[in-house]
Order: sequence, then structure tokens, then C-alpha cells
Amino acid sequence: MTTLNTKDYLKAHDARGWVQFPNSYDNRLAYLSLATILEICINKKMGIKQIQELLDEMTKGEQDLLESLMK
Repeated sequence: MTTLNTKDYLKAHDARGWVQFPNSYDNRLAYLSLATILEICINKKMGIKQIQELLDEMTKGEQDLLESLMK
């Protein structure tokens, strides 16, 4: 694997943001969050596979939070 799948994380973050803050959410926050995650991972010298696993976990967390907000 040579590339990261970040689209799922961005979509999940945006969906949660729009539900939580419907009138004021700015979708640039998802990119800021992703950039921060990637910066930390790179500084810790994590490999692509490790970073993708972390992003997948965080995507699942965003989806779970969204489901809890929708109830």
C-alpha cells in the first residue's frame, strides 16, 4: 500500500459536524483534523499501514458518535 484512504474519515467527520453544528459547521475542520493526525503520525515515524489502521479506527469512532447523536 502506497497511499492512504482519507476520504472515509473526511466524510464521517463532515457528517458528524453537520449534525452537531448544523448552522455553523465548516467542512475545512475535517481537513484540519486530518492534517493534525497525519502530522502526529509522521512525527512518531509511523508507517503507512499503521496510519491507515489509525484512520480506520477514527473513522469508526466518528461514525459511532454520529449514530449516538442521531438517536
